[in-house]
Amino acid sequence: DAARLRDALGVVLPPGVPIEFCEPVTDPVGDLVHRFARTHGPFETANLAQALGLAPAVAELAMQRLAASGRVISGQFRPGGKGNEWCEPEVLRRIRRRSVARLRHEAEPVPGVSFAEFLLSWQQVAEVGQAPSRGGADAVLAVIEQLAGLSLPASAWESAILPARVRGYHPGLLDELTTAGEVTWWGTGQMARGDGLVTMAPADLADAIRPIGGLTDLDEADELDASVLSVLDGSGGFFFRDISDKVGMLGAGVVDDAHLDTVLWSLVWRGLLTNDSWAALRTRIGGSGTKVRLPQRRGRIALPRRVGPQTSAGRWSALPVVNMSAERRATQVADTLLGRYGVVTRGSVVAERLPGGFAAAYRVLAAFEQAGRCQRVYAIEGLGAAQFGTGAAIDRLRAVRPGGRQQRTSVIAAVDPANAYGAALPWPDPPEGVTHRAGRKPGAWVVLVGGELRGYLEKGGATLLLWGDENEALNGLAAARLHGTRIRLTSVNGSLPSPLDARGKAMQAVGFVHTPSGWRLRNEDH
Repeated sequence: DAARLRDALGVVLPPGVPIEFCEPVTDPVGDLVHRFARTHGPFETANLAQALGLAPAVAELAMQRLAASGRVISGQFRPGGKGNEWCEPEVLRRIRRRSVARLRHEAEPVPGVSFAEFLLSWQQVAEVGQAPSRGGADAVLAVIEQLAGLSLPASAWESAILPARVRGYHPGLLDELTTAGEVTWWGTGQMARGDGLVTMAPADLADAIRPIGGLTDLDEADELDASVLSVLDGSGGFFFRDISDKVGMLGAGVVDDAHLDTVLWSLVWRGLLTNDSWAALRTRIGGSGTKVRLPQRRGRIALPRRVGPQTSAGRWSALPVVNMSAERRATQVADTLLGRYGVVTRGSVVAERLPGGFAAAYRVLAAFEQAGRCQRVYAIEGLGAAQFGTGAAIDRLRAVRPGGRQQRTSVIAAVDPANAYGAALPWPDPPEGVTHRAGRKPGAWVVLVGGELRGYLEKGGATLLLWGDENEALNGLAAARLHGTRIRLTSVNGSLPSPLDARGKAMQAVGFVHTPSGWRLRNEDH
C-alpha cells in the first residue's frame, strides 16, 4: 500500500521501503476508497472524506467512478438518511442476510411460559407484595371492560379478580358503578352454597355480549316465576317489598319472603333478572340468612318491616331481551377477546365456553385479519397456527424474556383469566408420586414465577402441589394475601412434611408453623 498512500494522500514514505512496493498503481484513490467501502456499512461522501483526509470533491469523483464500474452502489439505505449514501454490494448482501435472519428469529414462536408471563402484564395483575398500578372506580370500570362477558364465580370477583388489578379495592367502588348504571351484571349459572357464575360488562356493551336465550316464554315458567317476570317486565326497578305486593295483587296470594327470595335468585341464575347493586349478591355469598335481625327498643311493639331479606336488597329489574344481529354480537365478542388476551388462542376461547366455540370466533377473527384489524400468527409455540393478535400485543409478547434476573411472582385465582394454565396452556403433569391434578376450580390459587407454574393451592387451603424451585413457590404463597382462604396444609405433593426434613425446614423459613392440624402461616391474615 506504500504507493497508494503516497500517490493518493501524499504520505512521505520512510527510507528502506522495497522498490517493488513503490511502483505506481493505476487508481490509488479508487483502491483506498474501495477498501473503505468493503469494511464499512452504508456511508455518505463526507464520512469517507473525513476518514481518509480527502477533499470532498475528490472523494465524490472517486465514488462515482466506482459506481460506474459496479464496485459500489448508491442510494438511501439507512432509515432517516438525509442524502445519497454508498455501499459495497457484498456488504449490502451481508446486511440483508443478517437482517432477514434477525427478523426470522423475532418471528419465531415464543414458549408458552412467555405467554403466561405476558398475560399477567397485559391484564395489569399486580405482583406479590406490590400494589396494583391503578386505583379508584375508573380502574374498576377499566377492568370490567377488559373482562366483559367473562363468566366467573361471584365469590371470585371481589376476593381475587378485582383486588389483583385495582389498588385499594373495596366493595363501595363496585357498588358505585352498579347503582350509577355504568355496569350491568347478570347470572349464568348456579353453584353451591349460594355462589353462582356472574358476568359483568359496561352498560353500553352489555346487550352486545349478553347471550341470547333463557326463559323468554312465560308459559315455560311456574306461576310465581311468571308473576315476578310480569311485574318486572319493562317496568323499571322495584324493591323486594314492592315486588311482593304486586305479585300478591296478581292473584298469587301472600308470598313467603324466603320463597320469593329463592324465586328471584333462580331467575337471576337463568340470566333474566339483575340488581342495581352488588350488595345482595355479596350477602348471599357471605352466607347470611334471609332473616334480618334489628335491635328492638324496650317498651315498643315490633312492627312488620317494609324491607325484605338482606339477600334481596336493592332494586330488581328484568334484563331486556337481546335484539341484535348475530354478526354484530360476534364482532363485539371477538373485539373483547382481543382486548382480554392480546393474542387469542383456541384454548382461551374454549375455556370461556362461548356459544359456537372456537369455530365461531375463528370466522370473525379471520374476517378481522382481512380487514387489517388483527394478524394471524404462530406466536406461541405448541398452540397451533390459529392464533390472532394485534400488532402491539404481538410485539409485547415477543419482547418477553423468561428466565431473567428479576422474575415476577404472582399468586392469582386458578379461574383468573390472567392464568394461562388450564386454558391456553395445559396443566403440567402432577409431581412424581402424586395423583391429584390441578384444575381451574373456584377457590383454588396458583403461584406463577416468571410465567412458570410453581404452586397450586387447592380450595380450602389444605392441599398444595409444587413444581420446580419449591422455595420460590413457598415464598410467594407466604407473601400473598389470599382473601377467603385459610391455609392449613395437610398435604404437600401428596404427603405431610415433617418439621425435620428439608421441605419442612424450608416451610418454617418462610413463616409456616407446624401444628397438630397441619402447617399454617405465622401471623396469617387471610
